[in-house]
Amino acid sequence: MLMTAVTGVRPAAAAWSPNEEERRKALLAYLLEALPAIIWDNIPRGTQISCAHIERSCTTAVYSDRKLGLSETIATSAATIHFFTGNNIAPRGDLTSRSLNTRLAVDRPDPENREFKHPDPIAWTEAHRGKILAALYTILLGNPLFHSGPVPPQTRFKTWWSLIGRPVEFAAKQHKRTCRRAGDGCAPDLSACDNQF
Repeated sequence: MLMTAVTGVRPAAAAWSPNEEERRKALLAYLLEALPAIIWDNIPRGTQISCAHIERSCTTAVYSDRKLGLSETIATSAATIHFFTGNNIAPRGDLTSRSLNTRLAVDRPDPENREFKHPDPIAWTEAHRGKILAALYTILLGNPLFHSGPVPPQTRFKTWWSLIGRPVEFAAKQHKRTCRRAGDGCAPDLSACDNQF
C-alpha cells in the first residue's frame, strides 16, 4: 500500500531463492528494470535474512555486477527499495542496520478472518492517493531542520535521516503528545526504532 500511494504503481513481487547466486542474478535483473521497489515475498518462516548482494545494493548509488552469461560488467542505479515479507523473519548481519522492521501482531489464531475497516486496502489507497501524498509531504515539510536548524545525524545514513527520518520521528512525537493530551491512548511507541532511522 505504501509504494502504491507514493508511486502510483503496485510493486513487483519476487520469489526469494535460498541460493545466493540465484538472488544475485535476479537482483541485477530487477535493478536493470529500474523498479522503484521489490517485494521479496513468501520468505520461509523464521528466516534470518542476510544477502551480501542486497546488502551492497542498499549502500551504494550504483550497483555493478557481471552480465549473465558474459565476462562483461555492467552498472545500474541501486535506488530500488527492498521489502521482505514472511512470518517471523528478521534481518541478520549487515542488513540489520540497513533495515526498518514492521511486525503485524494479531490476537487471534485466524488473522485472515478479522474485520477490516477497508475490505480492499489497495483500492482504497489508490482512491485516496492524493490525500495520502499530501499528508506525507506535510510530514516532510514539518522537518525541524527547516525550523530549528541542523542537528548532527544519529545514523550513518546522514542525508536520509536529515531529510526523511528526522521529520518522521518528529511527526510521531507530535502525534504521541497530541494523543496523550486528548487521553486517547493512541500514541505509537517508536522508542525501539528511533535509532534505526
